[in-house]
Amino acid sequence: MDPDYVSVADFVETMHEGGSFGVDRITPPILAEQLERDNREALRLVEGIDTEGNASLMYEVADVKAWAHLGLHLAEKLKGAVALHRYRLYGDEEQQQVAIRHLQQALAHWDQVVEITRPIYRDMPLT
Repeated sequence: MDPDYVSVADFVETMHEGGSFGVDRITPPILAEQLERDNREALRLVEGIDTEGNASLMYEVADVKAWAHLGLHLAEKLKGAVALHRYRLYGDEEQQQVAIRHLQQALAHWDQVVEITRPIYRDMPLT
């Protein structure tokens, strides 16, 4: 793992012990925030682009939307992983519910990826 990135386990345990990380370290919440900001901006930039009659543009816009939802999916999974680790280590049942909510949001973004890509890409059989 890149030394600048902090794992979920290291983040939760260090924060629980009252520790902190330097500004050169990327913690799961920081990464999740960056992913949300950048991918919501990507969705905003392609919103309202008329792709009718231009297949190449339609594929490009669909790719931006799919990648943006994949990024948002990862952001929610990171937030869910932090809450789940807190629950597993310290038994905080509120964190269990927070984890469930974030993982449900991650699933919603995955569903968006499927909705965007299903009409334009052929299914690949698992072989």
